[in-house]
Amino acid sequence: MKTFIAAVVGVLALFVSADAEPRRVGAFSAIEAGGRFKVEVVIGPHQSVDIVGADADEIAAAVRGDELLLTPTRRTWFGPEPAFDAVVRITTPRLDRLQAMRGAEVSVTNLSANAINLDASMGGQLEASGVCSNLRASASMGGMVDARALQCANANASASMGGMVDVHAREGVDASASMGGSVDVRGAPARRSSHAAMGGAVNFSAP
Repeated sequence: MKTFIAAVVGVLALFVSADAEPRRVGAFSAIEAGGRFKVEVVIGPHQSVDIVGADADEIAAAVRGDELLLTPTRRTWFGPEPAFDAVVRITTPRLDRLQAMRGAEVSVTNLSANAINLDASMGGQLEASGVCSNLRASASMGGMVDARALQCANANASASMGGMVDVHAREGVDASASMGGSVDVRGAPARRSSHAAMGGAVNFSAP
């Protein structure tokens, strides 16, 4: 019986090790994800980067300056962006900038920051929750930033070329939308500045 259990544990260990790929990278305070895979970011005391999924080995992770770059190792020059069965799980004690592009699906939870910059473009999707003092959020070319659950004092939000931004600001907001972009503002901020042009829309919703 003990031999059988040991064999089962060994087989399971092989599957786990094959499915999870820890990546050793330098320190970073910004993340850029470009490709059709998922990224899950949690603010925590220690930095770690792990990639799971059948296509984990096809996602590269490297630090340039203060930014962690996540990109596919293969990409087509023509046609649609290939999808990857991979989830990048990141824990970091600090995050200043987060960018999702080329269809990346990125989320960050437990965020607590003085200032944070969120950007989505080229079909990238970004979702954030937590608290901050100052938020800068932008979306373009079909990108989407959902920061409804990110409670901030002030926000600067912009959307263009079909981009969508949803923010929560309790004190002040500067919002602009153009070329089919849309910005939704929640939190009933007392100070409001908004501008819409060329089919763009800025909407103020209930808290």
